[in-house]
Amino acid sequence: MGKTWHHLAVLLLLGASASLVGQTQAATPAEAEKVVAKEFGPKFKVIPEYPPITLDFDGDKKPDLVVAVVAENPLATEVEFGYKVVDPYSASFGLSDPRITLLYNTEAKQQFMAVVMDFRSDKPKIKYVLVNVPFSRRLERGMIQTKKKILDTVQGVDDAGIRGAVYWDGKKFKWMAVGQDTVEFERADPPKSPK
Repeated sequence: MGKTWHHLAVLLLLGASASLVGQTQAATPAEAEKVVAKEFGPKFKVIPEYPPITLDFDGDKKPDLVVAVVAENPLATEVEFGYKVVDPYSASFGLSDPRITLLYNTEAKQQFMAVVMDFRSDKPKIKYVLVNVPFSRRLERGMIQTKKKILDTVQGVDDAGIRGAVYWDGKKFKWMAVGQDTVEFERADPPKSPK
C-alpha cells in the first residue's frame, strides 16, 4: 500500500509540474529551427523526428529550449556563437572534456542536444551543446526527484532501451541512468539525420 501512495504522489507532482510548464507556450518546430540557426549557426541542423522540448531547467520560471540537432563538429563554432560544449554523459563516468570524448564518436554527423536557457528573451541567458548523450530511440521531457526537490529533465532512450536523464544542478548539466525502457518501439531504426 505504501508504494501505491508513493506512485500516486509522484503522478500528482508530475501533473502539477506539467501544468505549470504548460502555462508557457511550447516551442514550435519552426521556432526551434530559427532559434538554432540564430544561436548556434548554419552548421547545426534540427532533427525533425524529435520535437523541440520546452521546460525550465534552472527554475527561473522562464522557458528553456532543448532541440535535437546534428552537426559535424560542435567545437568549431563554439567561440563564434558563444555557446559552451559539454559532455554530461561521459562526465558521469569521470571523463568530461568534450575535446577528448568527441574523438570516440566516429560518425561524420553526430546527434547533439542544443540547449538555450531563457530562449524567448532578446539575449538568452546561456547556451549549451550537450554531446554524447544517448537518445537514439526517444527524446522527451521528464522529471526526477532529488533529496531536495523535483527537477525538470530531458530524458533519452538509447538503442539498448536504457533511459537516461539530463538535468541542471544549478552549476552544470549532469546525466544519470533512470531505468530501462521496456516499451516495444514501432520503428526498429533510429530517425535519419537531415542532410
